[in-house]
Amino acid sequence: MTIGTEKTIITMRKLFAAAALVLAPALLSIAGCGPRGGAAPPAETARNVRVLELDATDLDEMFEVSGAVQPLRGTDVAAEEGGTVAVIARDKGARVAKGQTLIELDRRLLAAEADAARADLALQAYNVEQTQRLFDAGKVSRVELLTAEAQHGRSAAAARVAELRHERAAVAAPYAGIVAERFVEPGQLVTPGTVVARVVDPSVLKLAGWLTERDIVWLREGAAAEVSLDGVAAPVAGRVAWLGFEADPVTGKFPLEIRLENKDLALRPGVVGRARIHKQTLAGVIAIPRDAVLDAGGGAAVYVVEGDRAQLRRIVLGPDQGLLVAVTAGLRAGELLVVRGQRDLIDGALVKTVETASARDGSLAGDPAAATEAGAATRDAPPATEAAR
Repeated sequence: MTIGTEKTIITMRKLFAAAALVLAPALLSIAGCGPRGGAAPPAETARNVRVLELDATDLDEMFEVSGAVQPLRGTDVAAEEGGTVAVIARDKGARVAKGQTLIELDRRLLAAEADAARADLALQAYNVEQTQRLFDAGKVSRVELLTAEAQHGRSAAAARVAELRHERAAVAAPYAGIVAERFVEPGQLVTPGTVVARVVDPSVLKLAGWLTERDIVWLREGAAAEVSLDGVAAPVAGRVAWLGFEADPVTGKFPLEIRLENKDLALRPGVVGRARIHKQTLAGVIAIPRDAVLDAGGGAAVYVVEGDRAQLRRIVLGPDQGLLVAVTAGLRAGELLVVRGQRDLIDGALVKTVETASARDGSLAGDPAAATEAGAATRDAPPATEAAR
């Protein structure tokens, strides 16, 4: 080994020693970050939830039928005679009685024809009277008398036709109601069959819907219906007025018609109505809020609180009604069901009960109306408080 090589080796050894002194504190610090024997794991954070104590109750199962509410009677009124529109007697929006004139055509020509027919009728009446006297005196034959009487009959019929044509040139309302629309203007020439106005009778409204063959057997004509209408605060009472006897060949469903009394015309046709009709009452069932149900691997499940832990429970659902659904298996009366905050849970999670609901839909007094059974407009109820999220 040469003297130069020996110096190089000594220099490298000194560098390694210096590096070891520099890195030793860092290595000790890293070693101190590892788990120490006997150290406790971090504390688990409890999830805030709202619970509902389950109890057996009665659940009313209802039919729901939706559709536009229409007048029971609505007619497009057409002209039976031709002519020029002379008078708009009742414009749209006006209330009319049965037989009241809506549109009047220029009837001067028809009036003249009626006058001529009446004059001819008077002449033929006089001719019959004179012929009868001559026949009684034996001066004319029975054939001449019958001819005079026949001519009188033809004149009477012609006069009646002229009068009817004169009357029909004033287009009349077919029944009492409201003029919903007018389709002609003054001076417009119309022909027989031209639709001039539409009259509706909104004193009775109807809501048409459909039911399956399994549902239609539960209903009878006259059954009560509760109808909610857009823009109307309180539900309106109705009744099932008609049930179809034949299913629709395309859908396989049966038609039904629900009627609503509207004597004061407070309800307007055309709005969407949702009718609820009682089907049956399920007695002594466990009914839970639909929003509490979760999809757990293709099956229904809920969380219940046992002690301070959330336990996942698989359930079997029965009939549903509004915000509630019946549970046929998996839950018992007295258990605490998680109705808010359940979507953030896992099986066995630590929970803290911050709210206890008393209403069977899991709501509290301060919840929005849409999240309560009484005021629900839809079936989806959002969480009510930040504490239970």
